[in-house]
Amino acid sequence: MERLRKRHKEGWLELDKRGSPHRWVARWYTNESYVNAQGATKYRIGRQFLGFKTNKDLPTKAAAQAKWDGIRDQLLRNHRPQVKNPDITFKQYCEQEYIPLRRSGWAKTTKTKMGYLFDHLFKAVGDLRLTDITARHLKGCLDGLAGGYSYDVVNGVYVLVRSVFKQAVEEKRVDITENPTRMLKLPKTREKDSYVPPIEHIQRLEDALEGIDRLIFQVYVRCGTRGGEGMAFQWGDLLPTQQLLV
Repeated sequence: MERLRKRHKEGWLELDKRGSPHRWVARWYTNESYVNAQGATKYRIGRQFLGFKTNKDLPTKAAAQAKWDGIRDQLLRNHRPQVKNPDITFKQYCEQEYIPLRRSGWAKTTKTKMGYLFDHLFKAVGDLRLTDITARHLKGCLDGLAGGYSYDVVNGVYVLVRSVFKQAVEEKRVDITENPTRMLKLPKTREKDSYVPPIEHIQRLEDALEGIDRLIFQVYVRCGTRGGEGMAFQWGDLLPTQQLLV
């Protein structure tokens, strides 16, 4: 019982393995409660991103616990129960609820990408009340994007809007009786533009390079590695068989 009381009072740590690198997250019980579909009373759980499980950030649970111990009291003291707002719009919910919960874990490039995807969603359904949005609204948004944008953009908006409504339903901040994204399907998009340069053009570019630039270019062209993989190679990765260890 003592361990359970401590868990309720001080929160606990979880390792979120859904992305790479894994992320340390602190969880705690709030003073807010709700009744689930089975009629049982449940307490809402707060969530705070602490850092990544990497050598340069928080490599161990002890390091994550130390960071949580340092911010816990102030964070819990400043926490205020959030009241349901039946008139909250999709844009307001994203800016007040969804984005603040996740923003701390986004890299700079991710923030730029998410802003671009949110712009498309806000133009389509941003001013609608969250409770009024239906699958028809969202299908119209995706179908409109599919006519002029690539698969990556349409799929990004599709994944994002599903994530937003999943959070809204799970946290029960608004009275949504049915998740409008449950039956939402990804529409067909235009064919991806692709261009394969002739070998003669590649050779001309290689001939124009010198020194380390030429070597880097040759590694990418001949080995087909990703950007990060190619730049991370060390001499120890070159095997006696003249193969590269990725």
